Amino acid sequence: MSEPETPIDLQQVGNILLVPLQGLVHDELMNDLCNEVLAYLQYKRPEGVILNMAGIEVLDRHDLERLKTMVESVALMGAPVVLAEVRPGVAAGLTMLDADYSWVIAKRTVELAMAHFQ
Repeated sequence: MSEPETPIDLQQVGNILLVPLQGLVHDELMNDLCNEVLAYLQYKRPEGVILNMAGIEVLDRHDLERLKTMVESVALMGAPVVLAEVRPGVAAGLTMLDADYSWVIAKRTVELAMAHFQ
């Protein structure tokens, strides 16, 4: 059975690229998301990227590694990434994985994430 298709919606807000994530995270989504964001960065030069995680209810270790790879790829193109609106259940579950989160910059709201770039 194939994964349900999730549209990727890149939104330029001022000089920030806002990427709302929703639904189930899976390899195809993360590959498509990374490719679209990197292609966008090739032609536009936003000051940063905000990944709005409000629509994500579950992340496992594999998903976290895929997210880290994407964040590192975007950073190599010169755009820092901030995660916004990580749900409490996701945050609690991820901390139980005892993973390295040194690469994460997270803000409680999209507004606080936008302020991070000012």
